[in-house]
Amino acid sequence: MTSESWRKIFQSFRTEDHKLLVVGITTGMEVAVQELAFVDEEMVMIRGRIAGTADSGRAFLLPYTQIASIYVNRPVRTEELELFLPSATPARKLEVAKQVAELEAKLRQEAKQIENSKGGSPLDDAFKRIEALREETNSSPTHAVQDTPVDNPTARPAAPARAVPTRQVPGGPKT
Repeated sequence: MTSESWRKIFQSFRTEDHKLLVVGITTGMEVAVQELAFVDEEMVMIRGRIAGTADSGRAFLLPYTQIASIYVNRPVRTEELELFLPSATPARKLEVAKQVAELEAKLRQEAKQIENSKGGSPLDDAFKRIEALREETNSSPTHAVQDTPVDNPTARPAAPARAVPTRQVPGGPKT
């Protein structure tokens, strides 16, 4: 690809999409983009990190001749593809972004309705199970620990609990 083609591609990305991009270099290294800081005629300046590391905020000056590919680092719905096309106008990208936002809101609402029709969330179900286990444990005397087991008359009774000595901290409250 020519430098002009890469420049047009980089300039076409919406600012909110920068953090989704990963730039592949001809050496095999990948740069996870935080921000496209500057797009020049022969190079792009990227704030980001080397993919696979946590060292963010690094600056990369990448000549277009060293760039092999750019990809979006998340699943992309078919409806969203135009957001990443260099030929799509900003107005069209805005329209597509609104459609995608509406679709996502509708899907979230449908997921909530499905979850509510099931009778609660998985977290609610877990709390109900925990409460049922607590009630079962508290109401059943067979689970209580006894000092001397009835079925083993040779067992020694448990030692009485000893008081743990406390230390007075200078300047602290008196017990």
